[in-house]
Amino acid sequence: MGDPHPSAGNAARARDRERGSVYGVVSSLIRQLRPAGFDELGIAAALENCVVEWRARLPEASSNCRSTADLTIQRIRALALFRLVQEA
Repeated sequence: MGDPHPSAGNAARARDRERGSVYGVVSSLIRQLRPAGFDELGIAAALENCVVEWRARLPEASSNCRSTADLTIQRIRALALFRLVQEA
């Protein structure tokens, strides 16, 4: 016997795919806002990771990340610095 309501099954599958897509987008945005390892590894590692991601997305652009200063700063300032570099 066939499904008496095939369109309902198709709609449910489409909704599940859409939910998975939205979850992926939201997860990516959360990682961009507060990168993994930011609190544990510090601002220098977070900035370096940001540049690595730029290189992957924009291989034609040139970017470097060097830190010669001690970047031990308050967490709120470190996050502000990260966001500034991220937007640049």
